[in-house]
Amino acid sequence: MIDPQDKSKIWEYVLCVVFATFAGGLGYITRTAESGERISIKALIIQTLGAAFTGCIVLLICMHYGVDMIMTGIFTGLSGWMGASATLGMITRKARSKLGLDEEGNDNGK
Repeated sequence: MIDPQDKSKIWEYVLCVVFATFAGGLGYITRTAESGERISIKALIIQTLGAAFTGCIVLLICMHYGVDMIMTGIFTGLSGWMGASATLGMITRKARSKLGLDEEGNDNGK
């Protein structure tokens, strides 16, 4: 776990989430511009907040598996860029598989 006295480590984690948040906003703007649609401030805020949430989830997963900080930053940034829906869809599928659940969340006997 994080030692509260180790402020540099805490700032590294905060930076990872900020990175995911920034990447989420930039990813939304890029995807929207490429599709020729108009950028919506409301959608930008929602996508950015979703990326922050996803960055937190990916950060916790990386911490659990002992992933080094450089790779954690890469994973959190990519998760933000891909967006919350895509990232959480992948994480949810993996979690269901690990828990032995089908697509609807029912126990499939594994």
